[in-house]
Amino acid sequence: MTIKQQITLGIGSIVLMITLNAVLGAINSHKVNVLAEQTSAESVPHAFLAADAKFQTSQIQQFLTDASLTQENDAIKEAEISYSALLKDMDSFENMFKNEGNTKGLAEISEIKQDAQGLLESGKQMKQAYERSSSEGNSAMDKFDEMSSLLADRINALQHSQVKEANYNLATVIDKAQESSTITIIVGILSVSIGLLVGYFTISIISRSVQILNSSIQTMVDNKDLTHTISIPNKNELTDIADHINALTSALRQTFQIAQNAAAENISVSSELSSTSLSIGKQAEHTSNIVEETTKNANVIKSEINLTLIRTTEVTEMAANARNNLESAQLSLRETIESLNETVEIESGINERLNSLTQEAAQVKNVLTVISDIADQTNLLALNAAIEAARAGEHGRGFAVVADEVRKLAERTQKSLIETNATVNIIVQSIMDMSEQMNKNANQLEKLSTLAVEVESQTDMAVHTLIETVDGMNDVAQKAKTNTQRNDAIIDEINKIHVMSTSNARSVEEIAATATHLHKVSENMSSQISSFKI
Repeated sequence: MTIKQQITLGIGSIVLMITLNAVLGAINSHKVNVLAEQTSAESVPHAFLAADAKFQTSQIQQFLTDASLTQENDAIKEAEISYSALLKDMDSFENMFKNEGNTKGLAEISEIKQDAQGLLESGKQMKQAYERSSSEGNSAMDKFDEMSSLLADRINALQHSQVKEANYNLATVIDKAQESSTITIIVGILSVSIGLLVGYFTISIISRSVQILNSSIQTMVDNKDLTHTISIPNKNELTDIADHINALTSALRQTFQIAQNAAAENISVSSELSSTSLSIGKQAEHTSNIVEETTKNANVIKSEINLTLIRTTEVTEMAANARNNLESAQLSLRETIESLNETVEIESGINERLNSLTQEAAQVKNVLTVISDIADQTNLLALNAAIEAARAGEHGRGFAVVADEVRKLAERTQKSLIETNATVNIIVQSIMDMSEQMNKNANQLEKLSTLAVEVESQTDMAVHTLIETVDGMNDVAQKAKTNTQRNDAIIDEINKIHVMSTSNARSVEEIAATATHLHKVSENMSSQISSFKI
């Protein structure tokens, strides 16, 4: 039963003589109802609006801090959305204060708007400062924290004034109700005792409901207890006010729970981020040490490659000289073959003239002298061939055998010439022996010529092999130069990695500092929320 119905019922039970009492009670009751409804429609929503403004302010601060930490534009957009919501709340307060003619309230709203705009701009500047350097970012963060504290203080003052106004309006309702009760009692006493009893009963119900409402609100304010539920036993307008206040505290409780969970999550994330940053920093330092050691090893390899290149060049030059010497020996061998062929022809001529050796004994001595010279030259060529074969090493072994045979043949020829000179006076008697001997010499020379041709062929092969060896050494030298260039490129890339590792270490330090700041901000917000019982 409503207050109006209770008063009407009391007046209806009285005779016509208490009509004045009933009318007066109805008028006073109506005033109380109007004031109570006004309080429910304005003061309580305004208190909720102030709480929402406080929440949006904390969201702006949170998103801007996240933007500086993660360098993501999505957090800036979220901060701008919360900023728009805060401006909407401030516009509602501004309209209310304009209607009330509250110039002081309008000035406070204007300052809050300016501080909120400054906070948003400061947060964006803080994000840009961290992009440039951590020192600028930390300086910008200090400024950002100061502006955040100033804005939070203004919002808290606004919320406190709205709660205070709500309490004042409720007190006014109580005063009006008590005034109405007093008038009703006085008139009731003058009218009839029944009116007094009815009025007293009605006033008691209203007073008890108001006291319950006032006591509950005071308990909520003093203890910051948002879990407290206002319960009025009688169904009236004050019950509606209590229901609206209960709805407000429920919404605030949910909002604070969300904020508290977000703060706890931020604390956990910041701690994990700080730990991860330290781990990454250690890994980056270890990587930098490895890169530095790798650079040293690469430089050592570069020095060894350069030394190998120098030695390869020297060996190539030595191989080229050996090729030139072998080509000279090949030319000498060809001359020897030509001389052997000429000797074969001479031996053939001597064989044809053996029949006339008797008359030409003197000429035979001259021919023997020529043959002796040829034997000496052959012996010298054999010695040179042996020397060149020794220089050629494994490839000149066959040529050394041939040279030894040539030397032996030259010695035998020299011996034969000596014997021929000793027996020149009896050459006529030994023409047949000489003819046979000359035939043998011709056969030996032919064999020697054949062997010389084979040696020339082997020498050609040795020269070709040596040329291929020189070409191979040149190719090795070129590849060594290429490897040196590649090694230099690898060293350059390793140095770049070293620079990047150093830069990553600095970035990790900045992230760790930002995570520490986020941890402090989250703990502060969690501490403030924990002061409320939700």
